[in-house]
Amino acid sequence: MSGQLHAVTVAVFAKAPRQGRVKTRLAADLGDERAVAAYECFLADIASMLSTLESELGCAVSTVLAYAGEPEHDGFDVFRDAGFAFMAQGEGDLGARLTRVTNGCFERGAERLLIIGTDSPTLGPQHFRQALDCLERSDVALGPSFDGGYYLIGLREAHTAVFEQIDWSTGRVFGQTVRRCRESSLLCEALEFWYDVDTFDDLKLLQTHLFDYLRYRKPTIANRTAEFIEKLVKEGIFRRRPDNHD
Repeated sequence: MSGQLHAVTVAVFAKAPRQGRVKTRLAADLGDERAVAAYECFLADIASMLSTLESELGCAVSTVLAYAGEPEHDGFDVFRDAGFAFMAQGEGDLGARLTRVTNGCFERGAERLLIIGTDSPTLGPQHFRQALDCLERSDVALGPSFDGGYYLIGLREAHTAVFEQIDWSTGRVFGQTVRRCRESSLLCEALEFWYDVDTFDDLKLLQTHLFDYLRYRKPTIANRTAEFIEKLVKEGIFRRRPDNHD
């Protein structure tokens, strides 16, 4: 990646949509093909939502895809088409990769960096607005997820100590990150709770959230994912939910 970034930068950590590499727990119930299809919908919805962020926030926003592996044959066209800059995660555990991307973004001009993954397709502009508000008074903004991790981390400097001594992919990630902030004398502020979609039960929660709430109040959120779930309903994977909004 070359070129300068805007002061507000959003980095998305993503793996290429390949069977056996993504959504493996979801694949245990849906099968590899459907799990990858779900992941591709998540990617498309995240790219679509972030493409509206400048107008929603009223400021210039740089968007970066922090990719794992090689980007040439990657399945990341939705990000390329949306004008994302591409940056390699590189090698190492998640902490090392987060450190590398964080340093790279701040070196290229970012002053507020918001990092997300690809497990939360129903994130909306309000989460990023809240994170930026937090960073006006805090060093770190952290969005806790119900599985004990976090769905978003916001930084106003390259405070990479928060990525050290973390047991990644466990339910201890959020708590350990808060502890690392405290040990580093960083003021950390929590955002609202949100959820990741990693398992079949998570997907059922997503179905409820999409069709009992979001589709009636925020119909532009997660459209591709909603279409995918409708397909699962038609295939008999999910039961059709009763319409309570007549």
